[in-house]
Amino acid sequence: MLTRAFFHGISYTGQEILLNFFMKLNPYSGLFVDIEGLDGAGCATQVKKIGQALMKEKVKVYLTKEPTRGPIGKLVRAALEGEFNSLPPASVQLLFAADRGRHLNDEIIPRLEKGELVITDRYLWSSVAFGSIHLSKEWLFNLNQEFILPDVSILIDVSPEECLKRIKKEKISLELFERRSELENAGETFSYLANKYPFYLYVVNGERPPDEITEDIVKLIRGRGKFKRAKK
Repeated sequence: MLTRAFFHGISYTGQEILLNFFMKLNPYSGLFVDIEGLDGAGCATQVKKIGQALMKEKVKVYLTKEPTRGPIGKLVRAALEGEFNSLPPASVQLLFAADRGRHLNDEIIPRLEKGELVITDRYLWSSVAFGSIHLSKEWLFNLNQEFILPDVSILIDVSPEECLKRIKKEKISLELFERRSELENAGETFSYLANKYPFYLYVVNGERPPDEITEDIVKLIRGRGKFKRAKK
């Protein structure tokens, strides 16, 4: 489990400048939020609960996820489920990037331009964490360098062992990135990224009651400067 606490301030460091070299900051008036974590960490559950909590506060919020349900997203899901066993890891990541480009252009950016709050279940941090099992982090950042960074990304920190327990309760078979070794490797990379880029990737303890996790994440979202613009 990661132990770094929330950091609510904004301060540019050499590490942040390095990340800005790879990625673009969000130039739109809307607030872009990304929920990250290993499979089984509860990202989908938290996106739903966060959305419900914010809607009660009269916030205009759009919930989405990656891979998307679009045509490219379906290919990504097929690859993760093992339908394309001969597909190289780089090709899988190219599919992820193509799906992300469509996701941004068709769903996310139009809403950010209107000042809405967009919350996605997974984004580029997952590509780096899982993709770096077979590919370099630098290559993955470069692949995604034309895409905008979320205003805040939140990593729901759950151990690989706990994730596997949760997954096995819900599924008969495990997808490509849900095997123990992949989860352990991706978890190590998430930890590395959270410590290297603490002003972009915040961490919450995901091995607590869901309502407590939601409360912490909502507080963090409320603290962002763009949050007030998303009010209805």
